[in-house]
Amino acid sequence: MKRSARVVAFLCLVALCLLPARAQDLPLADVKPNLEGFAVTAGAGNVLQRFDVKVLDLVDDPRGFPLILVRLSGAWLESVGGVGQGFSGSPVYVGGRLLGAVSGGFPNGDHRLALVTPISAMRRAQQPPTALELALPFKDVCVADLGCAKPLALPFSSFGLTQKAQTDLLEGLRAKGYQLELQSSSAISTQNRPYKLEPGAAIAAQLTTGDVSLGAIGTVTAIEQNKILAFGHPVFGDARAKFLATPAYISAIIPSRVVPYKLGSAFGKPIGAFSTDHPAGIAGTLGSANSLPLEINLKRGSSSKALSVQLAPVEDLYANLIAASVASGIEQLLQGSSPGLARLGITLEFADRAPVTLSEVVTGDDVARAASRRAALMTALVVENPYRDSRLKKVSLEIELSPVAELRVIKIEPEKKTLKPGEIGILNVRLQAYRSVVSVKRISYKAPAETGEYHLRVRGASTPRPRSELESPDPWDQILTLDELLERLKSRVKDSDLVVETLGDEPALIGLERFDVPVTGWGYFDITVK
Repeated sequence: MKRSARVVAFLCLVALCLLPARAQDLPLADVKPNLEGFAVTAGAGNVLQRFDVKVLDLVDDPRGFPLILVRLSGAWLESVGGVGQGFSGSPVYVGGRLLGAVSGGFPNGDHRLALVTPISAMRRAQQPPTALELALPFKDVCVADLGCAKPLALPFSSFGLTQKAQTDLLEGLRAKGYQLELQSSSAISTQNRPYKLEPGAAIAAQLTTGDVSLGAIGTVTAIEQNKILAFGHPVFGDARAKFLATPAYISAIIPSRVVPYKLGSAFGKPIGAFSTDHPAGIAGTLGSANSLPLEINLKRGSSSKALSVQLAPVEDLYANLIAASVASGIEQLLQGSSPGLARLGITLEFADRAPVTLSEVVTGDDVARAASRRAALMTALVVENPYRDSRLKKVSLEIELSPVAELRVIKIEPEKKTLKPGEIGILNVRLQAYRSVVSVKRISYKAPAETGEYHLRVRGASTPRPRSELESPDPWDQILTLDELLERLKSRVKDSDLVVETLGDEPALIGLERFDVPVTGWGYFDITVK
């Protein structure tokens, strides 16, 4: 190596080692064409790499702030094919001052061209985005003779999710307005990973951590005391979005004609949280992170599986994340999808009230999907209630899996067809267990208080009410408080119940028998009350 080359390499190493945690900002007014500087980003093995930056121009961005068009160069950058996914947030310095963060590139174009989000715009990410900022269009930025640039997509790293659960999760998130494309998926190794939190380091914005991990991988732009800025563009661009901040490890950078990308994974415990998802980047604080612990214990015969997951504090995503975690755990225990029966115990712990345990029994051709959706529904009814903040602090699930089992109503025979008002009547209900013989169960019910002729129905609760009755008054509409909701959830009719009910404009429950497997089908009978 020539002496001059060794000097340059040494100076580069010194510059990387002396990167300031709090560089002075370069005002946008001082940004002119031909300014030169450098950027820093995590390369393979989390080694910080430096490449050169030259300012070409300022371009307008539909999000309400200008972007800086730059040309990148350097031997390392050339070796990886230019900038791409995962480079978002890489800090750019000019004259020792922080210009901003690499945030956009040109797909199918020159990957040595990039857009930089000015640090002045990123500072606005330290406050929640305004309604106007969220309403601004998020479009491509087109530059004459160069083509159209896009924000560098964030590689979403997943671990612990089965393919089916992952697909259902992505569809559910998109239905709620969260646009997410899984760019890469890599396993999390238990071996020690080198990591130092500093500008240019890889970092993940996680929706979940632990045995199920899902999050976007990008780059740290700036750290000031316990404050952190990253990415230079949003993850979802949604005011509801919050994330757990965890270290990330870059295994490799893959060249591509479309756009290069970092292959990486999140690892370790949260080191903080991102509380704002702004058009100019994400911002948060280091230290303890608020999250919802989810504990799942699965059992099938002598086999068992336990999952421990931390959910980012986004209430309207809890149901989706719980469903994905439960479905993945069941599919892993069963080694695939299969019919079956699941008995669920769902314990909800609160910050200001005693825990509540809900029991459910579900069956289906895909027991993982059936059980996961029921667990998610029960949690969502509480968390997303319209009365008050639930102050939920933990969700624990005990799920026992077994082969398909259910009872089907075959025939109903009342022992007496004439009863007094309020008298207890007896029904002989013929039930057939799944692939088994017919048995007879004596079911009691209470005759209506008013005299008259009644046409009554016996229904397995896992069989929904006929469509014609869906517009009838719903007792759930009478709930006015969270306490009432919790009581109703504990006492609600379950799929494993056999109900006796009146018909008409206001159906009433007059009898209930509880079984340990779902009950299907229905039958009718007539009585006279006098």
